[in-house]
Amino acid sequence: MSRNLKIRTVILGIILSLSVAFLVICFLPKNENPNDTSSGTKISTEYIIKLHENDIVLFENGKIIKYYDINPSVLPGEDLTLLIKGITVNTVAEADKIAEDFDG
Repeated sequence: MSRNLKIRTVILGIILSLSVAFLVICFLPKNENPNDTSSGTKISTEYIIKLHENDIVLFENGKIIKYYDINPSVLPGEDLTLLIKGITVNTVAEADKIAEDFDG
């Protein structure tokens, strides 16, 4: 085999490999849902209902997302202790239910 033919064969091999890699990267299915557990990982969301600056608020991953219209000064001491520590819940609906129970 001539030197020229060997060089052409190597270049063609490189081009073919790069083309296959490009197609694989572009057309593999992507996991668009961050909460999809099929890949074995899940991005968790942490909700905490808590007393914050004399307001009862709901935190989502450390950021306030909701204020509850509840006056903490009328709550029993046990409830205030829970709210000072923070109550971790799984959903906003669960936090709303807890706030509703505090509100009486």
